[in-house]
Parts: sequence; structure tokens; C-alpha cells
Amino acid sequence: MNIEFVEFYMTDINEDKSYFSGTLHIYLPDEDTDLRGVVVIFKNENWNFFLPHKMTTGTDGKKIRYPVYSKRDRNQSKALLQAVIEQGKAFVAQKMDIML
Repeated sequence: MNIEFVEFYMTDINEDKSYFSGTLHIYLPDEDTDLRGVVVIFKNENWNFFLPHKMTTGTDGKKIRYPVYSKRDRNQSKALLQAVIEQGKAFVAQKMDIML
């Protein structure tokens, strides 16, 4: 999948960089789409990436995550997220000056 990483915007970090979070801005040239708000969390050597979403509370009080961006074909959404994870780790690590 063709992805261009534009920028990583850090929102939180601890002193030794063992924890940080932020969002990615990526460009999908095949679709001419800017995708902002890809959540990145790095904690204790573990990476978590989430496509943009909005959290809300259901009538039962439980939190619900609604995707802001998704593909009609669920497998394509999974492939996009997997590509962002694989390529995004190196991009963010370089921006944060940490070793993988």
C-alpha cells in the first residue's frame, strides 16, 4: 500500500521516552487523501496504532468507538492499518530519535 508519512505530532511524553503518544498525518496518494489523527501510543517498548475514531458513550454507559475513516471493504481497512503500523514505527522512531 502506498503511504506517505507527512508528520508526527506528539501530545504526551515522559522524561526517558519510554512512553509517548501522538498522532500521525499521512497521505494516501492512490486515493488523493490526507488522513490525520492516526493515534500512536508507545509504552514499555509496545506500539499501538489506531485509525481516526470518535469515542462516545452508549445508552448502557459503555464507551463506543466509531471510525472516522474506514474503507467499505473491511479487509482493506485492516490492510491500511497494518501498513501504517509496519511503516509508521520507523517514521515515528526517527522523529522521536529512539532505536527500534
